[in-house]
Amino acid sequence: MNAQKSFSAYLTETRYHAVNHIMTKARAANQLAKTVAGANQRRLYALKHGCISRALELAPESLVVDSFDMRQGVIGIQNVSNGIRLHAPAAQLTPKAQAAVLEQIARVIHRGQ
Repeated sequence: MNAQKSFSAYLTETRYHAVNHIMTKARAANQLAKTVAGANQRRLYALKHGCISRALELAPESLVVDSFDMRQGVIGIQNVSNGIRLHAPAAQLTPKAQAAVLEQIARVIHRGQ
C-alpha cells in the first residue's frame, strides 16, 4: 500500500532537504574562501553567512547552536541531519536568523537554571 503524504509532511520533508543543500553550499563557500584572498574571499564568506541565515530562517530546529564566543561575537552552528558544522559572526546573519540563534541560546540558559 502506497500511502500518500500530507501536504504538510511534504513541506516539512522538503524544507529539511533544502537546509541540507543550503548548508552544503555554505561549507563549499567556506572551503573556497580559505583558498583565496581579497574581494573574492569576502564574497565567499558573505555567501556562507547568507546560506547559514537562510537555513536558520527556513528550519531553525534542524540546526544547533553549539558554541558562542561573546568576545568575538562568533557562533558555531551544526546541521543535525548531516553534521555540517560552521562558524559565523552573529552580526553577519540576518535579523531573523539572529533571532533564531538567540532563541536557542535562551532555551539552553533557561534549562540550565
